[in-house]
Amino acid sequence: MGGALSMLLGALGAAWLWHQATGTHQVVYVAQPLEVGQEITAGDLTTVSVGRIPHVQTVSGDELNALIGQEATVALPEGTLLPAGVIGDVPLDEGESQLGLRLASGRIPTTGLHPGSPVLAVTLPDPALVQPQEESLTTEAVIVADDEWADLTVTEARVITAPVRDEDGISWIVDVAVPDGAAADLARLAATDRVALVLDGE
Repeated sequence: MGGALSMLLGALGAAWLWHQATGTHQVVYVAQPLEVGQEITAGDLTTVSVGRIPHVQTVSGDELNALIGQEATVALPEGTLLPAGVIGDVPLDEGESQLGLRLASGRIPTTGLHPGSPVLAVTLPDPALVQPQEESLTTEAVIVADDEWADLTVTEARVITAPVRDEDGISWIVDVAVPDGAAADLARLAATDRVALVLDGE
């Protein structure tokens, strides 16, 4: 995908220089280099007039203001036309479902999560099977039933929308893409506070 994207960006960088005498229109142009997950500011994008560009999907200049505040889903070099579909939410692939999660602090990374970030959705033990055991006046251990650990699962997922703080000031709201077959179970477990997200380093 990286090679194809590089070719596309290269084509866009060259294409904006080609103006036809008639039929020009305004499209969005990358004025400053953008990293994956970077929030778009007013100085990052601008508009330029171009002619017809065959087989290339650009973004109309009329959409410029709507892009401010969203995040780049790919790295975008300075000096290219903005390709369609690389700002904002990540689209779902075939066989994926979009799942909204409300996660307590400590169950989601505080940095590094951006649209498109690979994550692992890890299920947690049922609190009813976690039994505290006093070892000393200052140390507490927990015992988890062996069969409960056997039910834990790790599901590969992708971030769709960047996490935002919930109104309670404690929890985080994030949308992720998960395999269709795992969506229902993860939704059920998340409703009982039994899901955590781990940033996948691969």
